[in-house]
Amino acid sequence: MPVLADALRTLQLAHPSLRTTLPTVDGRPVVKVTPGATVPLVVEDLETHGAEKDAALVARLKAELTVPFDLSSGPLLRTTLIRLSAEDHVLSVSMHHA
Repeated sequence: MPVLADALRTLQLAHPSLRTTLPTVDGRPVVKVTPGATVPLVVEDLETHGAEKDAALVARLKAELTVPFDLSSGPLLRTTLIRLSAEDHVLSVSMHHA
């Protein structure tokens, strides 16, 4: 997982839009670009769910769709690596369209 986390940090450092937030100043949004990478790689293990693994994966991905982004403090990019087995993983990447 450290290699994936490093790759995501490198990607974020290379693209200012992935480090951008939109705090409000005098009632208006302003663009603020954070100098360093801030996106964590969350790792979740669903391997113990056995036969219910697929249902747990779908539920987890659907739940991710309901989590709002905080435009003022960010990050506007979320990543989650979901482990289904030693050989099978799903990477969820959520980005705000702002």
